[in-house]
Amino acid sequence: MSKSIGNYVGITEAPVETFGKMMSIPDELMWSYYELVTDRTPGSIAELKKEVNSGQLHPMDAKMRLAEEVVSGFHGGEAGRKAAENFQRVFRDRQAPEEAPVQKIATGPAKKLTSLLLELKLAPSKSEAERLIKQKGVEINGATVEDPRMEMDLNKPGEFLIRAGKKKFVRLIVE
Repeated sequence: MSKSIGNYVGITEAPVETFGKMMSIPDELMWSYYELVTDRTPGSIAELKKEVNSGQLHPMDAKMRLAEEVVSGFHGGEAGRKAAENFQRVFRDRQAPEEAPVQKIATGPAKKLTSLLLELKLAPSKSEAERLIKQKGVEINGATVEDPRMEMDLNKPGEFLIRAGKKKFVRLIVE
């Protein structure tokens, strides 16, 4: 792992972040992590590896166990369980996370969605926001947005769950 190339897993990071980073490691490296970061015995790891090699256990399921064990080891069992449930919900079931970050804005005139995505830090630029919309990668309350010229009506209070890409979510509260 190396911080300079961005493939490290920080033990003080949020449980959900740690879990996601553990899930992104290559399958063949997960065995080193089992040995170095968990309390499993070499025999237990060998048995798990045998189950994966024989097809009894899918590598993703073995990696999910690893990620949950690592998060539990540093943040407690409840945090590990919640991080696993969140990963299942967002990445496998393609649903919104239980707890999306909340951002509040004041009521006002309609605003172009590309500008709003930039303001909410869901896209690094307006052109990237437009690309995401054109590729059907933006949803508002579960409905896919297809028009990059769309404007959000912000003249009355309301709440919107906005997804940009596969894993960026914000619960926008207009007040």
